[in-house]
Amino acid sequence: MDPLAGAHTDDDGALHYFLEDKELKYLDDENILRAQYERFKTASEVWDVDEEDEDAFRLAMLQELEEGKSGFQIDDFAAVLDKELGVFQKGDKYDYVKDLKDAYRNSLSQTIEQKIFATLPDHVFWDIKKPQQESLTMRKNRYNPFRGKEFENFF
Repeated sequence: MDPLAGAHTDDDGALHYFLEDKELKYLDDENILRAQYERFKTASEVWDVDEEDEDAFRLAMLQELEEGKSGFQIDDFAAVLDKELGVFQKGDKYDYVKDLKDAYRNSLSQTIEQKIFATLPDHVFWDIKKPQQESLTMRKNRYNPFRGKEFENFF
């Protein structure tokens, strides 16, 4: 007899069970509680389980599950395992290009410069000075600044 069998269930799956006075009337009677304790103590079996018994117990549970003797369906377990641990959804096939795109999607979303600047703290840029006036345009030879102007013939 499960006391939560008639309990109300929320949308989230939480059980709500409300106690009534008729369920609490036997808690005050010490003799009834002692008799109930003795009945449970004699009815319950102590399970001494070692490693071999654990494996045998697991195998017996799996065998009952496969034979349909338990209250659960093996297809439900397979569906949950596929949903939680499955790599591919139904109908999906492995695609190498899609796998690479998924693996490197986050790292390719930014340029290398953005990644580098993201690692630098803000205080690094506090002491960078910006010129207040425009720089003068100086005409000089880009190949050899010690010579004359670039396109003038010095002969």
